[in-house]
Amino acid sequence: MNEKIEKFICDLKQLNIQLPELRDYFWLNIDRSNETDMQRGILFDKKFEKIKSNFKITEKYVIKFLENSFNDPKVEARKEAINKLSLEFQSFNEWDEVAKNALIEKYTNDILIKTTKSKIADKIADKDNASRKKQTKLLVTFPDGTQISENEASETLAETINKIGIDKVKNLYMIIDNVAFISKNKEPMHRFIALEGDYFANVNSSSLKKKRQLEFISKKLNLGLIIEIVKK
Repeated sequence: MNEKIEKFICDLKQLNIQLPELRDYFWLNIDRSNETDMQRGILFDKKFEKIKSNFKITEKYVIKFLENSFNDPKVEARKEAINKLSLEFQSFNEWDEVAKNALIEKYTNDILIKTTKSKIADKIADKDNASRKKQTKLLVTFPDGTQISENEASETLAETINKIGIDKVKNLYMIIDNVAFISKNKEPMHRFIALEGDYFANVNSSSLKKKRQLEFISKKLNLGLIIEIVKK
């Protein structure tokens, strides 16, 4: 990481430390014996704490982004290699420069290879986890033994609602992302699926949430449904 980026990060941290001085300066102009002034001060404190909290979160993510973007992996690996060698060999700093540099280079490359393998393993694990998540679907069983289990959770949800009867379900109070769960107006919905009677269901949710929505419907209407997440 170059000096300019390091200085920027340092200044950002310093700014966060100095923020309370702004609050102190504001309170210098508050007459504590005046009720109206005190209310202004209390209101300011509430807003100030919220802004300070948001700034701290932003500072954290900005610093992380800069460190990830500008850190040179080889430079960082070399630092780690030198620290490791210094701990392993007490007289390492007194070694011949050629021997020192040769061993530092070897340790640096070993660390880089290990880091690369670790990142590849993490990516493979993430893909496997994502793949496992995609390989599930919903299974809905009615008391009469009828089962609905389409390839996609949203399709199972839609078919289940159609079987129950849209007139029974449409008036149940459910909201997803501040949008009605069932409505004839699909415009506010990020993802939707068509139902009978020109209605649409808001399906901008996970399979687990769809399962809970169907459980909610079953409980409200006393349907006795069994809703499961199963492998495809």
